[in-house]
Amino acid sequence: MKNLGKVLALTLLTICYIGTNSGVALADETPFKDVPLNHWGYSHIQWAVEQDVVDGYPDGTFKPKRTVTQSEFLTMLIRAANPKVIPDDSSTKTWEEPYIMYARKLGWKATSPKKKLTRGLAAQLLANATGKNYDLKDSIQYMLDLGLAQGISGKNIEGYQANQEITRAEAVTLIERYSMKYNELHTVSSSLEIYSHADLFHKYTNSTYHFRLEIPKSWDTRYEVRDQSIGNGHHLNFVNTMTQGTLFTISVWSKSDWAEQEEEIKGQIPAVQVGERGNQVYVFHTPTDVQYDPSNDNAKNEYQGMFLDVQNIKSSFQISDK
Repeated sequence: MKNLGKVLALTLLTICYIGTNSGVALADETPFKDVPLNHWGYSHIQWAVEQDVVDGYPDGTFKPKRTVTQSEFLTMLIRAANPKVIPDDSSTKTWEEPYIMYARKLGWKATSPKKKLTRGLAAQLLANATGKNYDLKDSIQYMLDLGLAQGISGKNIEGYQANQEITRAEAVTLIERYSMKYNELHTVSSSLEIYSHADLFHKYTNSTYHFRLEIPKSWDTRYEVRDQSIGNGHHLNFVNTMTQGTLFTISVWSKSDWAEQEEEIKGQIPAVQVGERGNQVYVFHTPTDVQYDPSNDNAKNEYQGMFLDVQNIKSSFQISDK
């Protein structure tokens, strides 16, 4: 049994460390003196600058904590998703006017462009961009369920802190996540819609290993489950069919094997026990290596857009008697 546990652990670590392509060069310096490499928003800010979504300041700073106006947020969002809709030779009086006009043309809640933007209104604008006309609370829940937002003090409507003004770092983070899932901007209906959690998810039931998950409907035809058997243990790899990259794995261990290997495994990969049934333990973990070709933008967006959903999927795990 001890040898079996070792083999199961070694296989799990191999799954997590070996991706479809591991040759990613990490940046060794930051373009802004106020955004160090360990800043939580570093990669999002770098993306926004590289994609011409936003610029830094002449003094070499980005000012990540500076709050943004509605017009600034809309400008960043439109530049990220569809920059060609705004002509370079626009004859409008101010730089933001064509962006506000375009947002209003699509029916978005572009009401007070000069005012500082709250996190709640940012959620409504992003919901608008996906084609949904929700009220404030529904917009926030929709963003949380999509994986575009995580909240500040909790992953719920209250924890999202809707009345707090949004910062530049937070804005580009939301917009990058939107760009991972959507490649266009949508028109919204003038009629208010009601959001339902069931609109986004369906139930996945594994009758062999007796557990359930909520899988986004957007994943349909884009993933498959591969059962890797190691002795009496199993690794169920949820794999993106386009990139062949593993999105997450649910491992089914015996309690004795997991008790023996848990400390070693958790010291090397982000593995979390999510349930027990009889003598079985269920462990949820994600890859630690790149699971797509980083030189292929389509593959990158495909994988990263789906990966945004993984934490919500983990939270939905339930033991099933079926």
